[in-house]
Amino acid sequence: MFGQKVFLHNGCLLFHAITVCASLISPLVRGRVVIGAPLLQIGNYQILEMMANQIYDFFAKNFMIRSMQKKFQPALWATFFTLLLFTVLVGLGTWQLKRLEWKTTLLAQISNQMQKPPVPLPETITNPAAWEYRRVTLAGHFLYNHEFLIKPRVLNGVNGYHMLVPFQRASGGVVIVNRGWISDEWMSRAVRPQGTVQVEGIVQLAHPTYFTPPNNPQKNDWYWADIKAMADAAKVKDPLPVIVNIAKKEPGIYPVGGRVEVNITNNHAQYALFWFTMALILQIIFFIRYWKPRTA
Repeated sequence: MFGQKVFLHNGCLLFHAITVCASLISPLVRGRVVIGAPLLQIGNYQILEMMANQIYDFFAKNFMIRSMQKKFQPALWATFFTLLLFTVLVGLGTWQLKRLEWKTTLLAQISNQMQKPPVPLPETITNPAAWEYRRVTLAGHFLYNHEFLIKPRVLNGVNGYHMLVPFQRASGGVVIVNRGWISDEWMSRAVRPQGTVQVEGIVQLAHPTYFTPPNNPQKNDWYWADIKAMADAAKVKDPLPVIVNIAKKEPGIYPVGGRVEVNITNNHAQYALFWFTMALILQIIFFIRYWKPRTA
């Protein structure tokens, strides 16, 4: 409070000095009145000090100059932990931005792969990831005595399975083919083409998550496409390390094809905004908590 009074007091002194100078040169200004010159008649320093006090009291009472009455006084330990938490929150937001960039690029690559024209599936694949979501063609016949039902899979609110069947290629070798979705109700009416057939599909890899239950091959109980375990159960050797999903959905035909799943969410922009917002809120709370009234 003392500092603000000194500021106003000095302002009044400055104004007084200006009037003194004006009064000194007023005789030189003919036919004109110099504003402020009459203050010299007061000649009382105490009156100026009283004016400064009254001006300050008026603004403090009527306009609540709180910013002039407070100062920032954070505790050392609070500053340390706030800066530490702020760094963590900003780091999480930055990490989510990097994840956003990576995920956006990945989705663009998948879209580009699926739009390419189909090519013959090679006899050997050394880099499965390079073939994922690529359209391919192959010829051969299904080994229907070894059908694997992956559960649970839902279509239009109905529980069912994905039917995976080993496919013996005409050129040799075996690949697991996902024929599509089917329910218990339609299992007895499933269509099973015989002889050599041409298949067009989309390559996909198995992506079990942390929450995916383990398979039980002994009970023919499957939750994800474990290619090696399925090949062992079907007693086939050296299957390709990929799954081919039937690309077309034919009306009235079960299993229902065209069940390529791209279960890749991209919510990293929202996550980044959340962490940056938390960092901003933390700073606001910290500032408000330690913005204290000044002491005289």
